[in-house]
Amino acid sequence: MSVLGRIFRLSVRVIFNMMRDILRNRRKVMEYSGILDVKLVLISVMVSIIASFASFTMISRYRDSTYSQKKWLVFSAFIMGVGVWTMHFIGMLAYDTHHIVTYHLGLTLLSLLVPIILSYFGFSIINFCKPSLFNICSYAAIMSFAIISMHHLGMESLNLEDIMSHDIFTIIISLLIAFLISAISCTLLISNKEDSRNFSLSKMITSSMIMGLGISGVHYISLMAVRIIGILPSNQLQNIDGLYLFTNGLTEDALAYGIGIATTLVITVIYAITYIDKNQATKQQRVTEAYYKSILEHNPNVVLTVDTTGEIKNVNSKVTEILKYQKEELTSKMLFTLFNTGEQEVIKKKFQTLREGNNKDFETWMKSGDGKWIPVMATLIPIIIDHQFVSVFVIARDNRDIVAYQGRIKKSQQSLMNTLRRQQGMTFKIIKVGDDFIHTLAEGALFYRHHWNPNYVLGKRVSEFLPEKNASAILVSYNKAWGGEITSFETHFKGVDYYVTLSPVIKNGKVVEVIGSGVDITDRKKAEQLHRQGEKFYHNVLNEMAEAIMICTEDHRLIPLNHNFHRMFDVQEDQPFNWFRDRQTFHLIDESGNLYNDSPVENTFRTKEAITKLVLGLKKNDQIKWFSVNTKLLEPLSIKDRPEVLMTLSDITWQKEQEMKLREVNALITTLIDSLPYGVIVTDSDVNITALNLAFCRIFEMDGPILDYVGKSIHKDVPVTIFKDTEKEIERYLKILTNYQPSVDEVITNKERVLKRIYSPFEIDNENRHHLWIFEDITMQRKMEQGIIEAKEEAEKSNLAKSDFLSKMSHELRTPLNGILGFSQLLELDSTLSPQQQSFNQEILKGGRHLLSLINEILDLARIETGKLKISNDLFKIGNVIDECVRIVESSAKVKKVSIVSETSECFDKYVYSDQVRLKQIIINLLDNAIKYNREAGEVEILCKCLDTFIEIRVRDTGMGIPINEQKSIFEPFYRLEHSHIEGTGIGLALVNQIVQLMGGEVGVSSTPGVGSDFWVRLPHEQMLGKKTTDLTVRSQVSVFADEGAYRILYIEAQPSNLQLMERIFEKIPNYSLMYALNGKTGLEIAKSQQPDLILLDLHLPDMSGFDVFERLQVSVETKDIPVIALSANAMEKDIKLAIEMGFSEYITKPFDLSHLLNTIKKNLPLNIS
Repeated sequence: MSVLGRIFRLSVRVIFNMMRDILRNRRKVMEYSGILDVKLVLISVMVSIIASFASFTMISRYRDSTYSQKKWLVFSAFIMGVGVWTMHFIGMLAYDTHHIVTYHLGLTLLSLLVPIILSYFGFSIINFCKPSLFNICSYAAIMSFAIISMHHLGMESLNLEDIMSHDIFTIIISLLIAFLISAISCTLLISNKEDSRNFSLSKMITSSMIMGLGISGVHYISLMAVRIIGILPSNQLQNIDGLYLFTNGLTEDALAYGIGIATTLVITVIYAITYIDKNQATKQQRVTEAYYKSILEHNPNVVLTVDTTGEIKNVNSKVTEILKYQKEELTSKMLFTLFNTGEQEVIKKKFQTLREGNNKDFETWMKSGDGKWIPVMATLIPIIIDHQFVSVFVIARDNRDIVAYQGRIKKSQQSLMNTLRRQQGMTFKIIKVGDDFIHTLAEGALFYRHHWNPNYVLGKRVSEFLPEKNASAILVSYNKAWGGEITSFETHFKGVDYYVTLSPVIKNGKVVEVIGSGVDITDRKKAEQLHRQGEKFYHNVLNEMAEAIMICTEDHRLIPLNHNFHRMFDVQEDQPFNWFRDRQTFHLIDESGNLYNDSPVENTFRTKEAITKLVLGLKKNDQIKWFSVNTKLLEPLSIKDRPEVLMTLSDITWQKEQEMKLREVNALITTLIDSLPYGVIVTDSDVNITALNLAFCRIFEMDGPILDYVGKSIHKDVPVTIFKDTEKEIERYLKILTNYQPSVDEVITNKERVLKRIYSPFEIDNENRHHLWIFEDITMQRKMEQGIIEAKEEAEKSNLAKSDFLSKMSHELRTPLNGILGFSQLLELDSTLSPQQQSFNQEILKGGRHLLSLINEILDLARIETGKLKISNDLFKIGNVIDECVRIVESSAKVKKVSIVSETSECFDKYVYSDQVRLKQIIINLLDNAIKYNREAGEVEILCKCLDTFIEIRVRDTGMGIPINEQKSIFEPFYRLEHSHIEGTGIGLALVNQIVQLMGGEVGVSSTPGVGSDFWVRLPHEQMLGKKTTDLTVRSQVSVFADEGAYRILYIEAQPSNLQLMERIFEKIPNYSLMYALNGKTGLEIAKSQQPDLILLDLHLPDMSGFDVFERLQVSVETKDIPVIALSANAMEKDIKLAIEMGFSEYITKPFDLSHLLNTIKKNLPLNIS
């Protein structure tokens, strides 16, 4: 039942009783107040004070305890709520209303629960929140609301027949008093909280007294505001002004005494338990602090206690011993100042992460009191109390002995690594990470022999630096070794044979790493191979050597061991040679040109010492050949044998000639440098000037003769004040010298001129470093280039990618086609083939030529797009061209049973001036499409009309036709009809369209689906009436060589299939000999020694470019007049043009036509051969 309902009911009852009493004149309506029992009032005040003290004490225990936080907050709130509630109801028992009263049970319990809950929130603010005015006010508001709400809930629980009224002013005063005393007590509690180690008992008692008296005062002030309106019982009128005294029975006063005493007892017992528990905790804390001090002082390491800001609060005695500080010097000092400046930020970050509760270990250096840096192993240990980060232990272990030990270990390791590096073999280590073997060590001469350094191998799997075949075999042995087995294997890589032993390192029964050691067994392998091959192989090797090798006897006989001896001395192989007897036909000279009268062989016989790289010239018939001579005494194998001398001669004539040319070039370069328009200066390793020119002196404003500056320092005698930013340029100059790498940059002078600076370092004898500087005034060039660069960049990007792709595609496709078409053409000439074999061969030729034409079409299309396709006009008969095109496609028409009708009578005998090759290409494409897209047993018709200004050629078919929406698209590159099932590339019609436009004509089509198509081409022409010419179609056969003289042809080619093809070709040609070389170096040697009549040179060789081979042939006196024909699968226009400009006689693209090849060879051979 609501409070308003009860008030209404009471009001009605009071009015009814008042009227009844007036009528009966037995009672009187009046306003009166209750009376208080002083003894109960005092008890209620005591209960309030004790409850406040017990609650505040528990709050103090919570802060010093490691127990659960919420448990003590609940206890404190419970005691405070019970105390306030008990104080209220004792006070209500002390308040006599002159009536017998009862209390509402629900409101009574609610009046107990509300102060407990609100006290919990208020105490949480004190313990969890930082001290601030807002938090103090929040606490005061919550506690004052708890007191007032509890009081009024208690008053509402009072059941009276009369009406109670309240003075609003008095209630407001009581609320302000409750807020004030709550704020004061909170302030005192917070001040105690600031110094948790010295909690003041006096402040606690004061705050408890204020809180207890305040709660009681608020209660009784609120009671003063209560007025009761009703009828006072007659037997009570005499007691209104007196105090209500105890009676002899169980009165309400006795009940109040019992509640008060019981409550006081409970609170006292709870407080006593709490106090005893706190004393035990305090005692335990003292013991812990004693342990801490003992550990701190007796720790062998430096121990620092640091607060959360990094300020040092305490240190142990080791600070004086290790860091040379007094304790007072470090106290209150910031921890981070003891570390290097560069590490302070890192340590601060580690310090901040300690809030997570994890230790941090790291090696660092700490500055001692005497200014030295001490290596330490530092450990940061966070101190967490009640989940709060309060301070840090810093333990610093002296690492000087460890650092010194590590230094000795590092030195030993370095010594070991140097030893491993100098060994002739190799040593490596591997570990297993997952399923992979990773190399952790790699040293030894064998690694460097392959130009590897350890970084190329370390951290990598074997498959990352060896071919897959080698790696797979090695991994098998790696797995065996990792299984605990000592194993070995042999392998071969880049011409070197290895024997490798793998030894597992086992710790605690487990393989932790594998150590491998390898030795070079190449020589042993070669010896075994030589032993197996026997003497035949031995002679072959000697004959292939560039040196002339011979054995010299004491009776002056020379025993040649290879053919080079006869070539060098120009003697027949069956002709004996005597050194002394034949010396009359030649003279030996030394490098100075003086006669050399001694004999290297006699010298070795006499002194028994070997001669190495003795340079001698052999002068015969006013010609000089230069040799590098080596001799070595061979001891006799038995007593009967006589000693012999092994002599080797290397022809170094070309090198000597190059040296002479180099001297001439050097003299020429000196002259040229002085005439150069840009400045040049050369300095040695000490940056002293060794050469400079006039332009350099002019740029740097240097007066006086040039020779005066030679030998002087570039730092002192070359002025740098000409630069706009002198300091910056000096810095850049020093940086370039330090890097010792070629560089190109630009500098600005103080006169706003732009100088291009080129730096090129070079070495003399691989030791002396020299520096070449070139300064070129490019001020005007930069201004002009800026505009050009922007215009060219965009075009070059797109063209470069296309040209590179087409060049590679052409080369890769033409190379295999060369062999296919070449051998097929040879088979075509073979009369022993059966008809079926001839048929098969024709199919191969047809397919190969079709593929070749497709490649050519793609290249032509690209040339047209880039503007590189040229039209070559000539006079020819149009009818012959059409007939030839019809013959070419007849075979494919027969396969599909398509008939071809040619109507060319109108213009058959007409001559036109145009590009015959491109016109044939157009007609064949149109005829080929008409056959391909025709129906079975269909018809193709080709017509030709000659009009006034142009020729019209039409190709009609009875095929599937072309939809009208696709008739324009079919002339676009790579376009294919949507519903066509016939294979094709979509290039043919696009190429026709492009060529026709290039020839100044036009092309079109009209078509009806299901009926057929009519393609037409119109080309401008020039009629040549009255003139006749013969159509020369020459197809050369192999027999054209049958009546020629003896020719020698050298073929330099790396592909075995191409060599085999060429050998088969020349087998059928009498009086021709074919020599070949598999690389450029061998080709040059054969060309010089054999001097062939013609050289066929492939441009893609394994050791050097074909262009480089051609340049060397042109330089050599013996080979410069030999015609050279280039062979290449690269059909790009720029490559052909480059070769012709360099001086090649012809350029033939692969796959080549056999007739064209033979005609080209014949055309370039000399006319008169003996």
